[in-house]
Formats: sequence, structure tokens, C-alpha cells
Amino acid sequence: MRISNSEAGNYFRGLLLLIRKDHKILEEEKALLMRFGKAFGFALSFCADAINDILENIYISDSPPVFSSMQIAKSFIKDGFMLACCDNEFHPNEEQWLRSVAQHNGIDAHWFHRTKKKINIGKMVMV
Repeated sequence: MRISNSEAGNYFRGLLLLIRKDHKILEEEKALLMRFGKAFGFALSFCADAINDILENIYISDSPPVFSSMQIAKSFIKDGFMLACCDNEFHPNEEQWLRSVAQHNGIDAHWFHRTKKKINIGKMVMV
């Protein structure tokens, strides 16, 4: 799936917001975000700086990203689940924020629940 540079920036910003929801950033999350940044064509130094600064950066709006298509929004939510669970924990703030992304993008709750179930998040440690 090809997306515009501005859409890629919105996607990456959304993933950054997601990783700060549990107030900690682990190495697994950093590595996965670096892969996303590289895939979007962002400079690795930009990605590393953004990741390292996200917990303290009060200037980034916490509003959920709104995408130009439902396909991109669904892809974002799936990637968000993967990112939120890469540390084997799924924090309630992460789930709540991903639900708000779904709502802001017109994705129904049934799709969200089915997708969460497919990813086996129910077996994750809920903190």
C-alpha cells in the first residue's frame, strides 16, 4: 500500500503517541518504530530523535490520527496492536487510544474487537 508523505508522517506520529501511552518506551518498541520510520523513508536520526523525545514532548497533539482512507486506518490499527504488544504487555491506555483512532476513522467496534482477537491480545499481560 502506497501512502503520501503527509499520510506517512501522520501514521508515524500516531505510532509515537501510542508508545507513550504506558509512559515507558522499551527497546522492542524503539526497534519496531525504527523499522516503520525506515519503511516510510524517514531519516533514521529523525526517527531516533522523535522516539527519544516523545515522552517529554508536550507540543505534539495527543489527538488520534485521521487517515484519508479506511484501509490506511485499519492498517494503522493492526500495526498499533503489534506495536503495543511487542513488549508482551497491553496497557489499557493503549487499547483506549487505539479505540479512539478507530472511532475517529469510522471503523466499527466489531471490526476492532475481531482484529484484537485475531492478534491474540487476550493472552497478553494486561497491566
